[in-house]
Amino acid sequence: MLLAGGFVLFLLLYGLAQALGNSGLNEYLLMALMLAAGGVICAVYVLTVGKIEKRKVNEVLAPSALSWTGKGMAVGAGFFLVVVAILAGIGAYRVESMDFNVTALVFNLIIYLVVAIGEEIVFRGIIFRMVAERWNVLAALAVS
Repeated sequence: MLLAGGFVLFLLLYGLAQALGNSGLNEYLLMALMLAAGGVICAVYVLTVGKIEKRKVNEVLAPSALSWTGKGMAVGAGFFLVVVAILAGIGAYRVESMDFNVTALVFNLIIYLVVAIGEEIVFRGIIFRMVAERWNVLAALAVS
């Protein structure tokens, strides 16, 4: 039931994101709505875990969560830079022009952040744990 609910929530959020993206709303309002959606996703996770698993959510609210988030972003950026360097080295990537638009940069970072939060909560926070408890960790890794 939780898996079906997560899938329905994913479809609803995907539809909402598509509708907001095509709505023509102000970029700043869209950024605020996306940040609010990230907060709602986290709140739903905390409530769901509290109600279904009957435990406190320590992984999201821990004081070290921000530190681990920064470390994870640094590692991800490092992997990205290595891939770009390899592609540039073999001639498959080159920069032809640059346009630095702060609003677009912040907007895209917010979207990526909210998508990452939603993906990690659904796949690692819910599906992984459910499959690991039912079968084993290897099955959970394969499914999630």
